[in-house]
This record gives sequence, structure tokens and C-alpha cells, in this order.
Amino acid sequence: MLFATLAVDMGTTGFNTYFDFRRGTDNKEYTKESGKVLVHDGVSPNSALLISASLFLIAAVLDLYLASMTSWHLIPAGGICMVVGLIYTADPFPISRTLW
Repeated sequence: MLFATLAVDMGTTGFNTYFDFRRGTDNKEYTKESGKVLVHDGVSPNSALLISASLFLIAAVLDLYLASMTSWHLIPAGGICMVVGLIYTADPFPISRTLW
């Protein structure tokens, strides 16, 4: 369960980095954080997207395994977590950019 949770978290962070870069929120002029690898280290945005999707896939496989060992109710719970992670950062209206 720890690894599935970690994979969803890292995947969401990767998607956030990808979409921020694509929107222009992260750029060399304004982004000073050294951890922004798409801006400062020249990592391909497509690589970031692929790695993030792979992390979600790993989380889904782990979710299926855990559900087979415990309860099938974990599948919708895991799916909801991944959907919220995507809605948090993905276009067209990411909740990370909304003001409450």
C-alpha cells in the first residue's frame, strides 16, 4: 500500500511538473527552484509525461494486487485517488490553479 500511495503521489507531482512547463508557469525567467528538471536540466516533457503515466500504471497494478488480497472496494478508492491527482493539475481547469 505504501508503494501504491507513493506511486500516485510521484505521478501527480510529475504530471504537475509537465503541465506547469507546458502552460509556461515554469520557465527559466521566473522559476528558480533547482528541482524543476524540465526547466533547468533539459529533461524532455514527453519523458516526464511517460514516467508519470507509468507511475500511475504501477499504482493501478498494486491496487489490483491489494484488492485481490483484501477487498475489491480498494479499486474504486484507488481510481478516485488517481482521478483527483489528475484533476489537481491537468488541463483545462486544474484545481491547483483555482482561488478559493
